[in-house]
Amino acid sequence: MIDAKLLRDALTPDNIIHLMKLLGATRFEDKGSYIQFPTICHNVREEDAHMNLSYYKESKRFYCFSNCHSMDIFQLVQRRWELIGNEDELHFNEILHWVMNHSQVDLDNYNPEEFKSPFNIKDYQSKTTEVILPEYSPTVLEMFSKYHAVEWLEDNISDEAMSRYNILYSVPNNAIIIPHYDIHNRLIGIRRRALEEEDLAKGKYKPAYIEGVSYSHPLSYNLYGLNVVADEIKRQKRVFIAEGEKGALQGYTMYGDRNVVVAACGSRINRWQIYLLTKYCRPNEIIVAFDEGLDYDAIHKMCEKYTCYCNMSYLVDTSGRLLKSKQSPFDNPEVIDELIDRRVKVK
Repeated sequence: MIDAKLLRDALTPDNIIHLMKLLGATRFEDKGSYIQFPTICHNVREEDAHMNLSYYKESKRFYCFSNCHSMDIFQLVQRRWELIGNEDELHFNEILHWVMNHSQVDLDNYNPEEFKSPFNIKDYQSKTTEVILPEYSPTVLEMFSKYHAVEWLEDNISDEAMSRYNILYSVPNNAIIIPHYDIHNRLIGIRRRALEEEDLAKGKYKPAYIEGVSYSHPLSYNLYGLNVVADEIKRQKRVFIAEGEKGALQGYTMYGDRNVVVAACGSRINRWQIYLLTKYCRPNEIIVAFDEGLDYDAIHKMCEKYTCYCNMSYLVDTSGRLLKSKQSPFDNPEVIDELIDRRVKVK
């Protein structure tokens, strides 16, 4: 028989965070002596819960300030399973085996039996559905030139890459035109990359404004370049999420048809983008590859939110010698392999 006190005392804060994710609490805040979680002890869905459930590292106990008061991990698991609606009688030994199996604590002579949770946590998480954005007529692109700006050719982006992603050029505005397509190859937006100094002062990247129409779209509902590399992601079982469109284009320049780089077009990823990847590509690992100099603590926490859906990691130049400030990991082909080998894997 497993010694419950020995197991409870052996659990580390990382073990607790992992167990809470399996129970449905993907959000947490480490406050030093304690960790705050949403009150999933009495809320079925995480989004309905306030951050009023604290785990105290020294005492190894939880305290729910909203309703449930003091409990240990075993009592919390039991509350959670009962809340979800498990109709079978729960045996304490089953809870012990579940905690030990999923925390992977080594108690030497104990060989726990496999025991799965009596419910599927995915049934009780927010239902993320694909957002189908409005489609623009592709004929609007006919007014632009197929010229490839030298500024991008000199920035590790090849003619082949710009042709594959249908990068165009606006002669009157001296601007690079970047069509955005969804996973179904529908034109959902057009962005322009300014080249003139006076335009750069107003913002390097802006939605294209053509004949009185703004071709903007909500960037958070799509991943740039996913339509090009989706099949290769399925084959390789991994994907890199760059910050800007250039990263996807540089990836194609380096790897050609073996490219698995997409772009978030911002410094955050969200559940709709994770949904697109897991629905259409089923990667084993999602690697965040944002520009150098961002808040890596924030990136780490952002990745932690999605570890229940996929293995998450991120690229960071811990040596301080591979990337310059604000430089993309894909700007320098000579260092990308070392950055990938040094990536931080989030648990």
